[in-house]
Amino acid sequence: MATPTYSLVIPAFNEQSYLPRLLDSVDIAREQYLQGSAAVEVIVADNKSRDDTARIARDRGCRVATIEKRCIAAVRNGGAALAIGDILCFVDADMRIHPDTFNAIDAAMKTEKYVAGATGVTMENLSPGILAAMAIMFPWYGLPEWAPE
Repeated sequence: MATPTYSLVIPAFNEQSYLPRLLDSVDIAREQYLQGSAAVEVIVADNKSRDDTARIARDRGCRVATIEKRCIAAVRNGGAALAIGDILCFVDADMRIHPDTFNAIDAAMKTEKYVAGATGVTMENLSPGILAAMAIMFPWYGLPEWAPE
């Protein structure tokens, strides 16, 4: 099997109610990816969930990394350590991705102008902390570029 282009890492803790919807959107994006669905591996970095998160991930064909440490950075890094793709992508379990996500990332990366980026998301869960972070970040979101060329 060839090395996948993308490794999509999903940090998760007790996400059984959100994970299936995200994985549905990931499946659609993988199917629409011009390089083929096999070019995207999906890793769920399970932070010792007490629900069926890990089982759901395995049943959906995801690789599962079990991460002991209760720290979101450790969970993301634990998933990334399992990744074999050339490019790492991260998305939280309570979100969905756009059907053209991997094609859009491909187009941006092929310009050789970018080494990292972020996309718009559709969130499934809002909390006061998430709303505060959004309020801080949204003014920057509209800027066409953060640094001059």
